[in-house]
Amino acid sequence: VKPNWRPRYAQYEDSILYTRGDTTVPATREVTARLTDLRNRQRTDSAELDMRFNWNSPYFISSHNPDVMYMGGNRVLKSTQRGDNFYPISPDLSKKQMAKIDTSMRRTGGITIDATGAETYGTVVVLHESYVRPGSLWAGRDDGNVCSTRNDRATWEPIPMSRFPGIAAGDVYVTRLEASHYDSLTAYVAFDNHR
Repeated sequence: VKPNWRPRYAQYEDSILYTRGDTTVPATREVTARLTDLRNRQRTDSAELDMRFNWNSPYFISSHNPDVMYMGGNRVLKSTQRGDNFYPISPDLSKKQMAKIDTSMRRTGGITIDATGAETYGTVVVLHESYVRPGSLWAGRDDGNVCSTRNDRATWEPIPMSRFPGIAAGDVYVTRLEASHYDSLTAYVAFDNHR
C-alpha cells in the first residue's frame, strides 16, 4: 500500500472510504486489487457478525460489577466499560430458521408487514444473570430456545425443550426468564404460544 493511500472502514455497510493524492488519475491496479480484497473481507466479517435485534432488546448492568453490561440480539453482547464497546460473547443463538429471518430482515421489515424493521426474528428477548454467580447467564429467544453459559461466554449450551414439562416443541416465545436468587443452576422460564 502506498503511503498516500489509506483504507478506512466507514460505518455504513459495504462502504470503504479511501484517500489518494491526485483524484484525476485513475486508481492503479494495486489500489483496485487492494479495495477488492478489503470489500471481500468486509463481506465475510459482516456475514460472520450479522446482528439482529428485537425492538425491545434486553439489556442490563451486572449486579456483580457496575462496569459490566450485557445486551441481547441474535448474539449476547458484553461491555466491560459501562455500555461502551460492546463485543459478542456468544455465537448466533437462534435456530437459524433462515426463511423467517430473511422475511423479517429483508422482505417486510418485520415479521408482519412493517417497514420499520421493528420485528426481527431469531433474537434474544429475555436475558438474565445469576444473582449467585457472576458471568452465569440465561438467554431466552423468540423462537422458543433457552440457553445458558456458566463461564461468561466460553461455552453456551441449549436447554432442551424436554426440560420444560407441558411445553410442546415448536416456536414458542420466551416471555420471561428469572435466574434463581439462591442456585446458579436454576432459572424460571415463562413461555407464550399465542403468536
